[in-house]
Amino acid sequence: EYFKHQAKAHLESDYGKRIYAQRKIDVETVFGRMKGVFGMRRVHVRGNQAVHNDIGLMLMSMNLTKLILELRRKGGHPSTSSEKGKKNNEGHLKPTVFIVLFLLRTGFFPAPLFLLK
Repeated sequence: EYFKHQAKAHLESDYGKRIYAQRKIDVETVFGRMKGVFGMRRVHVRGNQAVHNDIGLMLMSMNLTKLILELRRKGGHPSTSSEKGKKNNEGHLKPTVFIVLFLLRTGFFPAPLFLLK
């Protein structure tokens, strides 16, 4: 009970309200994108290492998608949204193809295949 009261008092303070409001921006949008855009609502593997790998691949693909969109934005390429403000689905195709090829190259082929001596 003591810790519940202490946590509640901390969240109701001005500092706690600022931190909690920032959490909605920083943390919850990542999970929202994982569920909404990438369709990851649950992990379908068992074991700590398998879950770690599965979530790691998801976060890596999310970071690569953000990187590609940022490079596209800085490079002067057309944006991924249409003129009416709706999302353009074509903008997600090229990053997805790049991500799949990257993951296939690094994860599924043995390392000596890419070493040329």
